[in-house]
Amino acid sequence: GEGVVVVAVVKAVEVVEAVEAVGSVEAVDMVDVFREGRALPGIVEEAVSLGVSALWTQLEVRHSEAELNALAQGLDLVVDKCPQQELPRLRALGLM
Repeated sequence: GEGVVVVAVVKAVEVVEAVEAVGSVEAVDMVDVFREGRALPGIVEEAVSLGVSALWTQLEVRHSEAELNALAQGLDLVVDKCPQQELPRLRALGLM
């Protein structure tokens, strides 16, 4: 009901918790990374090449070089946070 559509990007499986998964990032506004930090450099490059505007990394997903690259490429970046927890808080504060 919040106008958010979630599409899982998973290369190894077809369905993740009943959410349709696709093989790559396609026409999305925000990428929420649930992978290990070592995967982040490639994810940043793919997100930038597709014009994604924001990248979130889930709790404990870190890669300092990829984070700096994301910022240098102009992505809005949130690191080590969960959108499911943070978005309601930001809305309640009137920031979204």
